[in-house]
Amino acid sequence: MDDLLFYGVLGVVLGGRLGEVLFYQPGYYFSHPLEILAVWKGGMSFHGGFIGVMVAMAIFARQRKIVWLQLMDFIAPLVPLGLGAGRIGNFINGELWGRPTDLPWAWCSPCG
Repeated sequence: MDDLLFYGVLGVVLGGRLGEVLFYQPGYYFSHPLEILAVWKGGMSFHGGFIGVMVAMAIFARQRKIVWLQLMDFIAPLVPLGLGAGRIGNFINGELWGRPTDLPWAWCSPCG
């Protein structure tokens, strides 16, 4: 399980970052290649992370001689937990904004 988790995290981080670079801002990153490593400045792609995990699980399955589809069936129930953790992180960073409201239970992040 430790190795499976390690491969999954590696796939999410590397795939998410490469997805940001290739799908959203390739011109900028190809002209500033060292900025690709600057993950602290933000920029992760869900699509890239998804592809990264699929590739990482394929590598893991091949090394362990496991059927890839059976491995994917095993990790599929964990996906909502990962997506939820990502959304909580987006919420904490103030990245998920909506429209202003006067409802008493509404959240304002950041309020200004």
